[in-house]
Amino acid sequence: MVEFDVIVIGTGGGAKLIRPIANLGHSVAVIEQGKLGGTCLNHGCIPSKMLIHPADLIRDVEEGRQVNVVGRVPEIDYAALINRTTEAVEKDSNAIGPIYEAHPNITLFQGTGRFVGPLEMEVNGQRIRGKKIFISAGVRPRIPPIPGLADTPFLTHKEALRLKKKPRSITIVGGGFIAVELGHFFSACGIGVTILSRSELLKEYDADLRDEFLPEFMNTITVHDNCTFERVTYDESIFSTTIMKDGKPLIIHSDQLLVATGMVPNSDVLNVAAAGIETLSDGSIKVDDHLKTSADCVWAFGDIIGMPYYRHKANFEGEYLFRSLFENPSTDALKYPPMPWAFFTYPQIAGFGPNETELTAQGVSYVVGKNTYKDSAMGMAYRSKYGFVKLIFDAKTKKLLSAFAIGPNAATMTHMPLAFAQMNATLDDLLATIYIHPALPEIVRNAARKAAAIFKKG
Repeated sequence: MVEFDVIVIGTGGGAKLIRPIANLGHSVAVIEQGKLGGTCLNHGCIPSKMLIHPADLIRDVEEGRQVNVVGRVPEIDYAALINRTTEAVEKDSNAIGPIYEAHPNITLFQGTGRFVGPLEMEVNGQRIRGKKIFISAGVRPRIPPIPGLADTPFLTHKEALRLKKKPRSITIVGGGFIAVELGHFFSACGIGVTILSRSELLKEYDADLRDEFLPEFMNTITVHDNCTFERVTYDESIFSTTIMKDGKPLIIHSDQLLVATGMVPNSDVLNVAAAGIETLSDGSIKVDDHLKTSADCVWAFGDIIGMPYYRHKANFEGEYLFRSLFENPSTDALKYPPMPWAFFTYPQIAGFGPNETELTAQGVSYVVGKNTYKDSAMGMAYRSKYGFVKLIFDAKTKKLLSAFAIGPNAATMTHMPLAFAQMNATLDDLLATIYIHPALPEIVRNAARKAAAIFKKG
């Protein structure tokens, strides 16, 4: 058995530890069962945004008619886009191995690792031991038990991002961010898209955000929500998905079927129980406020410890572990700042912090300042039909608690109030700031002014 100072499982978020720890002189074993670089690089954030950006351009050109931009709308060269995206991602992924192999303190094991005891693992038939082990092994697609589904060649997001042959139509089972983002991409490519969801799209968010999003989104995509799934069949290259909608059966036919119904943590693949590592009911690894598992000298972070599944969350956690255990040892617990999120669909939506429904449930008194895109100088230039920024402040302290945006550049726009929240800013701080005129962030200022007017009324 070979012993290492550190074992890191997963090369996605795990990259925040691997080379930094090795550069300090520690021996590091790296275990990766898939492509190097993890989910974000290979079949997540990066390739999806490389596909979605051209889709955004198509929709922007279509909306150009509102500002007197007329003429033929261009088309996406589907095959070329898929090939370019795949080649770019594979180039970056393939570049990681030689970097690890060239480092004298890193030993790479490409294969599925399994715990065989405390601090001991087996990979590719070899047993290794780590003085410290860090688990960032991520999640995999959850496949629902729909009758007949397992007998069909359905897609998950992994295959969908590299689907070389352009289908005429695609059915997407699921209503989360993967469904709406890839639905936007396929639709902009001229593919007929139908989304089927057991519940309402964006059910976790306030009604005003859903009401603003759904009419625009459904201009180009058919959505059947609050439905139940009866059966899936595949015959002569056609998928037939039978659902019950409003008490009546409905059959949707399509060339492709994408299943995007959530994720399953890879803790079972790792056999974490053999190391005394506790998991929660959904399979995610249980950690404390130092990201420590129930096993001595074992930490976990990223998607495998549960939602939200954001790479920026995993990066933040990995940086904390490196800093607190190696770079500048500390017993300080991990404290999360406001956690932002974004759906890169059309319209784009983003935000951070608790929504009104959650604050009401918590008994928190709050004040909302909300301003539409069209009620701004730049919104006049855009001739915006939709979109708003919504700021939520504590009714007693005026502290900024949350922000939500829907419309052009919503993800980028959200970073402005996010920075204010990180600094524990109040409404007065937002109002005291000079905003470029005319620029979209004036919508943030206008939302703050709306909140100020409410505070003034008492």
